[in-house]
Amino acid sequence: MRPHLPAAYAACAAVATALAWAPASRADELADDDGPPPPAIIVEKEGYTGPNRALVTVGLVAFGVAYVPSVIVGAESARSTDRRLFIPVVGPWLDLANRPDCRTGSIGCGRETANKLLLVASGTFQVAGALAVLAAFVFPERDGYLASAASDPPRQRRDAERVHVEPAELGGGGYGVLAFGFF
Repeated sequence: MRPHLPAAYAACAAVATALAWAPASRADELADDDGPPPPAIIVEKEGYTGPNRALVTVGLVAFGVAYVPSVIVGAESARSTDRRLFIPVVGPWLDLANRPDCRTGSIGCGRETANKLLLVASGTFQVAGALAVLAAFVFPERDGYLASAASDPPRQRRDAERVHVEPAELGGGGYGVLAFGFF
C-alpha cells in the first residue's frame, strides 16, 4: 500500500513551519540569571620558535673571528705543533700546552709571549663562540603568545616614557640621581 503523497507533503510542511517559528536557542548563549558572559580571550602570536638568533649570530661571529686566523697560522707555520690550530675550540689550547720555552727555542721571549697571548685570545673567543651557539638552543626564542581578556584595557609598552630620572637627596645630606620605572 502506497502512502498518500499529499498527506506526506502536508506533514513535512507542518514540521518545517513549526521549526521556522520556534524561538532560536544556542548552546553558547547564557541565560540572564547566569551573570555576565565571560570575556573573550584574545591570543596574539608573534611567530618564531627556535634557537635564539641573536646568540647564534654572536656565537658564529666570535668563533669565526678567532678560528679563521688560527687556520691561516696553522697552514703557514713551519712548526708541527701549530698544525693543531686546525682543530676548532681545543686547537689553540693544545698548541699553547706544547709551545717550547722561550729560552730553549730560537724565537725571542717577547715574540713567544705575544704568540702565547694570541693563542689564549683565540682559544677564549672560540670557546665563547661555541658556548653562545649552544646557549641559543638552551635559551630559545619564545613564541610571543599573549592571552588577555577582551574587556581588559590594552597593555601599554614599557618604553622610555615609563622611566623617570630626577635629582634626589640621598643619605645624610648627599645628592644624587634617582631612577624609577620599568626597566
